[in-house]
Amino acid sequence: MHTSNPWLQLEFTDPVVAPCDQAAINRLSPSDRDNVFLDLYPEPFIGDPDADVYLLNGNPGYSDQDNCFSCPSVMSSFMADVYSHKDRSFFWNDGNRPVRATCPRTGRSIVHQGQVYWQRRLKELTEAVGHNLRLFELEFFPYHSKDFYGFMKEPLPSFDYTRSLVEDAMRKGKAIFILRHKAEWESAVPNLKTYHTFSLISPRSTYLTKNNMCREAWNALLEKC
Repeated sequence: MHTSNPWLQLEFTDPVVAPCDQAAINRLSPSDRDNVFLDLYPEPFIGDPDADVYLLNGNPGYSDQDNCFSCPSVMSSFMADVYSHKDRSFFWNDGNRPVRATCPRTGRSIVHQGQVYWQRRLKELTEAVGHNLRLFELEFFPYHSKDFYGFMKEPLPSFDYTRSLVEDAMRKGKAIFILRHKAEWESAVPNLKTYHTFSLISPRSTYLTKNNMCREAWNALLEKC
């Protein structure tokens, strides 16, 4: 049984914060608050929750180019469908669905860094099984931030829904890859400690390649994606 989805309550205005998270965000120190960019759309998850492969990540990062996608932006047209799970595609890896915006400073069209990030990290897997990957990726901290450390002493209230999705995946025997911050995930979702999860050889790179994981993990990706 899933906890109620807090992202259905999100209002597409700056700051873009799930109502249940607002008090916790307000309690951040000024220096930590400067590390979090609430004018950008949160990315708590992407993909298909019914997929057989779950990817547990840390946080959506931040680059200067992300400012071109601040609220409101081209992302307004599809993020509501992502939050409601109506859009279940792993669109960051879809070369036929570029997420672009015009940079107000240069006037140039740029691609969202999320798409650049994932297409690089999924290149070898895509070449092996095709573009229609069935994956579900979840972030421990859903808001764009420069750094994961320093302010995440405990999960945000919205993580209750993330936890329920991961626990449901374990009950169904899905392949779970902890890409980053294994200790934090296992602390927040204790059943992960005894579940057979997969990790990367080099978590800092998060490339899903044959040489960055054990053979069993790579075979699980090839079989289940």
